[in-house]
Amino acid sequence: MAEALTKNPSEFWRKSVAKDGPIEIWIINDGYFITNGNHRYQAALKAGATIPSDAIKVLKKDSAIPTFSLENLTWMPGKK
Repeated sequence: MAEALTKNPSEFWRKSVAKDGPIEIWIINDGYFITNGNHRYQAALKAGATIPSDAIKVLKKDSAIPTFSLENLTWMPGKK
């Protein structure tokens, strides 16, 4: 994936957005969470490539979805 980004970035983004949709991001409590496109995002980082704005979609901003830190969860025996 990173190699395809390096060879022809505009074609890579055009095809990947058409096939898999944009990279989808939720912003929750000032944290950014990728819900679609994590592999493409990681490949762009590895290739040092710029992600075009039309390949990114922010789904939720300042969402009221409750989030919990892992240390506050009750774990099942043997699962932590």
